[in-house]
Amino acid sequence: MLAGEWDQRFPNGTTMVRVSDIQQRDPGAFSTVDEAGALPSRGAIQSYGQFRPTKEWTVGWSYTAFTDPGYFSDYRINEDKSATNEVYATRLTRDDFFDARLQQFNVLGPMSAAAAAAQPGKQGLALPNIRYHGVNYLPGDNGEVDLSASLLGVDRAADDRRATLPG
Repeated sequence: MLAGEWDQRFPNGTTMVRVSDIQQRDPGAFSTVDEAGALPSRGAIQSYGQFRPTKEWTVGWSYTAFTDPGYFSDYRINEDKSATNEVYATRLTRDDFFDARLQQFNVLGPMSAAAAAAQPGKQGLALPNIRYHGVNYLPGDNGEVDLSASLLGVDRAADDRRATLPG
């Protein structure tokens, strides 16, 4: 296994890139649980960044790409059940909050090759995911006006037809 990480800090932010790869001597070792685990070479690239261009604004991203969804758990690199790829911008002041994101959701963990191939179409894309909350204080101690709004657009290429029982 070969892995490396680059972490860079700036006065107003940080970035990180992590790369890992393994050339499997026994590609069938994980094939009983995860058919995709039988690949001769498996790996991932992860990237993260966050910057504060002004006191009120934070912008950033998070991205994970992998050969197969079981890679992280098979080699105990990461036990998370999902990874979110996103780009975002957030504004926070004393009187208001604004957050806008573009998001892609990925399932991680052992699964068959057929299930892994179907996942990208079944997982939703949040395009966009926007939230706002603001407070306007009325003059003369006459109270305040609160305004909240949200917008969520979900796009999915394939329907997930699993039955879900309430409860």
